[in-house]
Amino acid sequence: MEQQYEKSDQDELEYDDSWAFHFNYSLQEELSKEESKRGWKVYCHCIHGKFRCGSCYKYWPSARVVVLFRYRLRSDRGTVLMRPFGQACRRSGVLPEQGIRKNCYGEREEDGDFGSDCREKACTQGICCQED
Repeated sequence: MEQQYEKSDQDELEYDDSWAFHFNYSLQEELSKEESKRGWKVYCHCIHGKFRCGSCYKYWPSARVVVLFRYRLRSDRGTVLMRPFGQACRRSGVLPEQGIRKNCYGEREEDGDFGSDCREKACTQGICCQED
């Protein structure tokens, strides 16, 4: 899925390169040697966001939404791959994507998919901003 981004004067990079933004929900933090050779770089950032549980429909804000970015610039064309990570609902203990998998595709939940002390899906994969 490609998302368009409108630049404002304050967002201007002062370069004439064009960038394409894509979501990739299976993106991992580690780069292979081949990916590094092809110019890919990794950046992880925590931002403010809002979640909704697919099970109990509760909403909650979070200042610790982890977004993983992979990016590269070749010639004058850049590509950014983004993966926003979910959080588990404290009320139902369900991650939003788990609710979709369970309710729409009949998949079973895996034990230990998220930690009890940290609700962030990213933390289970070693990408955590709790120490920031």
